[in-house]
Amino acid sequence: MNWNLGLLCGLIWVAANVGHPAEAANAEKYEFKDRVRHVYRVVDSAPGLLSVPQTNQWLKVVRDDRSDLPFWIGSRVVLQLKAGIKLTTVMKGSPLKAGKLVAPGMYLLQATGPREAAAEAHRLCALPEVAACEPEMRRPIRSDNAYAPAPNDPYFPQQWHLEDRTNDGSRLGVDIDARAAWPYATGAGVPVAIVDEGVELQHPDLTNASLAMPHFNFFSSNTFAGPISPASGHGTAVAGLVSAEGNNAIGVSGIAPGANIASWVIFDLDPMPISDLQLHDMFQYESNSIPVQNHSWGYSYFTQQLPGPLTEVGISNAITFGRAGKGVIMVRSAGNDRPYLVNANDDGYPNDPRVIPVAAVRRDGQVTSYSNPGACLLVAAPSGDTIDGFPNLLTTDNPGATDFPHLPGDPEYGLFTGTSASAPIISGLVAMLLEVNPNLTYRDVQQILINAARQTDTSDPLTVTNRAGYRVNLNVGFGVPDAGRAVRLAKNWPLRPAMTNLVFIIESTNQIPNQGLRLETFGTDLPLQLASIAATPGFGLHPQNLTPFMAVVDVGGATGPIGEDLTGKAALIRMGTNTFLEKINNAADAGAALAVIANYATNNDYLLMSNTFRAKIPAVFIKGDDGASLRNYVATNSTAQVRSILYSASYTNSCSQPLLLEHVGVRVKVDTLHSTRGDFRITVTSPAGTRSVLQQLSNDYSPGPEDWTYWSTHFFYESSQGVWTIQISDENGPSTFGSCLYTELILQGVPIKDQDRDGLDDDWEIAHFQNLAARPYEDADDDGESNMAEYIQGTDPLTPLAPFHADIAQWSPDHVRISWPANLNRTYQVLGSTNATEKFNVMTNLPGTFDTGEWFTPTTNFWNQFFMIRSALP
Repeated sequence: MNWNLGLLCGLIWVAANVGHPAEAANAEKYEFKDRVRHVYRVVDSAPGLLSVPQTNQWLKVVRDDRSDLPFWIGSRVVLQLKAGIKLTTVMKGSPLKAGKLVAPGMYLLQATGPREAAAEAHRLCALPEVAACEPEMRRPIRSDNAYAPAPNDPYFPQQWHLEDRTNDGSRLGVDIDARAAWPYATGAGVPVAIVDEGVELQHPDLTNASLAMPHFNFFSSNTFAGPISPASGHGTAVAGLVSAEGNNAIGVSGIAPGANIASWVIFDLDPMPISDLQLHDMFQYESNSIPVQNHSWGYSYFTQQLPGPLTEVGISNAITFGRAGKGVIMVRSAGNDRPYLVNANDDGYPNDPRVIPVAAVRRDGQVTSYSNPGACLLVAAPSGDTIDGFPNLLTTDNPGATDFPHLPGDPEYGLFTGTSASAPIISGLVAMLLEVNPNLTYRDVQQILINAARQTDTSDPLTVTNRAGYRVNLNVGFGVPDAGRAVRLAKNWPLRPAMTNLVFIIESTNQIPNQGLRLETFGTDLPLQLASIAATPGFGLHPQNLTPFMAVVDVGGATGPIGEDLTGKAALIRMGTNTFLEKINNAADAGAALAVIANYATNNDYLLMSNTFRAKIPAVFIKGDDGASLRNYVATNSTAQVRSILYSASYTNSCSQPLLLEHVGVRVKVDTLHSTRGDFRITVTSPAGTRSVLQQLSNDYSPGPEDWTYWSTHFFYESSQGVWTIQISDENGPSTFGSCLYTELILQGVPIKDQDRDGLDDDWEIAHFQNLAARPYEDADDDGESNMAEYIQGTDPLTPLAPFHADIAQWSPDHVRISWPANLNRTYQVLGSTNATEKFNVMTNLPGTFDTGEWFTPTTNFWNQFFMIRSALP
């Protein structure tokens, strides 16, 4: 393994109250030369620094051009001679002792103390043979990747969604990494509208954030925007997650503790919300002064529902004209009805390419048991999941609230959950982005979040990598953003060019095959009824592509580990005893490529295999009679083979105009003769082969979709060029045949020159690579940023995005954190030494991580060491 030196880093120290010292008449001055000449004035002699051995002496000086910054002069001299000059030529009569050759012509010489070193460096600088000379220095430095100290809010250690670590820095679970963002932004002065059932504005952790804000109750048309009843705590909890005041020695902290909040009430004691006209007024209310709206509510039901036309106008006005044309940023919760097979794409509020739909992940990084899936989801954030034994989020509460539990002993704080809790975390993060860059549009914010996000559940089988190299998932979009990375990206983000829409319409009636998912059987003396068996799918990996014929093995109930090697085979499984997911994954662990689960022998119902989204292999469900017949055939015929196949109505569209894609929409109209919308599976596949599931089986028994547009985030940064395929299939039980009447493909993106159809602009590729051979998912400079990410972020793909430097921060009273820019494709080594000129010893080896590498060490003896970080390809 070849290690690359990253940084030799002396520890950071802070000089207090430097000020501007007055210059004495007989001030001690020295002139040194590096690239330019500077005069240094002695300020004081230091008794010794914590960061160096106490036997060393250091002299405090200030430079002529920056008297407010301290330097420290040591007892060694760095001498650079001009080409061809020998050391003996300039050392005659010098008290300096020969040290070591650092580089060709560069020497490190030893003096008896810092004043002798300064005097000799001053003398040597005047010699014509000397290119540069100065004493060894400790220079003022500033952290470029700082980490904020933990706030003094007493409940902060319980706010795992902001930071989930032990006192020594060990990671316990997924968090938003708030402390990495706070040195740069806290959302200071950025207002966020909490559109909800009212906020307890007198809460001690919310009072300052809510002062002088445009609160409004749209239900009663007045400015009373407190909770709609003493028992209502939802809005107060949401507000606290956004901007509970931090570092005030009480309660909790919001992710954006400097942001302001405006309470906008849209609910009353009546469970019905306000009218379409009132919603219209709300969405565009104060749209030039309130840049962020949090909406922890939605339709979230089996049937499809759009906002009313008046409401849609209000949303459109806010996004198009709000913030002087930059657009209001709307953050929406994905919904909490996964167990009932509800999909975010069926709710017109999150299924909108102009908003930020947010899913929820639990502490271990998996999607929560309730968070709605959907191709429209952009990102996710932490939330609770007590059903599966994972903690809720600690936030502000209305003391009289009854809708979620109070913190024991303190009714002003409570334990909140749902996508209602994950959305405000992203709203607060958006406020921080706008603090550092107020010019961001909604599209810029969306794309910063995408580029700052990471998948927190590496074992989720639904995660795919699109052709641009971005990992995206039906459950959580692009994953959980890292707040520190997001804020750093926002500071220098190049605003995205104007967007273009391409629309492809096909008005053609195409019959949708009834019960299109089939298990086809092959073998000698095959009974006719087994040739093509109707099946229903699971909700995880789907057998949409035609599988090869494979041997089938009856494994009984698959209630535990399967001893037989099923590699490349199909497992025939009986109902009962354990869950669908357990059966499928037991078969997968034995090597099976397909699971076939049959109903009880006397039961011919087709069941929906819900809660199987984490299945490791595709699975199909068949009725009891077919299962019994197939088992009997397999038992008597060793040639038995099966495969899965999906018959569908298919529409293809060819796109020749190059766009760098953002959202993709698919509008579908199906005749109302088909009685059950919930039977349909609808997908769209890009020219690069990325498939996005727009609709899957649900409990919606209404006709349709009569006219619905589904939006997907899964094609971000792919090329638009080539053939797009829309497929509509019927997958659940006997029903009336239906026909698709109309499809419309909507491609949103930025026009580019793209002869090689890879999503990278040709002029950009030529400018940087001199050819079109680079691929978007490659990382030419090995800095952890793909070529596409560098293109979007406006950085050089051949130069590392950030210099390999280290940052040192006090993590806790007894631990220090060392961090550095990291890359998942590299490994890192931390070395230490008590003397920068002597051997460094390996202290630990660490794997590569997303964005930032880090190492925690106790403060014991820490201050007497130097540290080196170096990296290598594994």
